[in-house]
This record gives sequence, C-alpha cells and structure tokens, in this order.
Amino acid sequence: MSASSVTEVEIEPAIPSEIPADFQYFFKRPPLLNEEDPIEYWILVLQFIMHVSPKAIIEWIWLKDVVDLTWEIWRLRRARAAFVRRLPAWAEYVQALLDEDGEAGG
Repeated sequence: MSASSVTEVEIEPAIPSEIPADFQYFFKRPPLLNEEDPIEYWILVLQFIMHVSPKAIIEWIWLKDVVDLTWEIWRLRRARAAFVRRLPAWAEYVQALLDEDGEAGG
C-alpha cells in the first residue's frame, strides 16, 4: 500500500461537536483508502464516543486507536473475502475443508 493511496479527510461538519477542540488534532487524518467511505468511519467514531464517553486525553487516544484498529480489521476482512472470491481453487479448498467438518460433526 502506497502513501498516495491514503486519503486525508477532514472532520465532517457534524462531528466536531462530539470531539472536544483539544483532541480534534488526533482525528484530522483518518486511515482511509480512496475507496472507503469517510461517513462510515465517522459513524464508527461517534458510536465509540457514545459508548465510551472519553474524558481524559489518554481515553481519547485509546478511543482513536481502537476505532482505527477496528476499521483496519474490517478492511482486512473485506480484502480476505475478495481474495477468496477471486481464487476458485482456494474457494474449492475451503469448501472441501468445510465439507470435512460437516462429515466429522454429523
């Protein structure tokens, strides 16, 4: 992945009210690729803010890290699914493993 494939997205207008001005710096460059939807990322940020209610700076840093790691996990899962869909031989291998599990469990 090249640095040019990462998009710098500014905070959406509706989001700054949820993030105190002192901590907005941490959120200025979300780890989004060009094809990823920034609205989905900011919805995830808001959900974490609502459930965690961070107050101190360390809580905001942790929140940002967890959001970004969650986003990366979702990205890797999508990439893995795309990889499997594009490789018929791999898909056949996975299906054979699933079939074996079904026979063993049944």
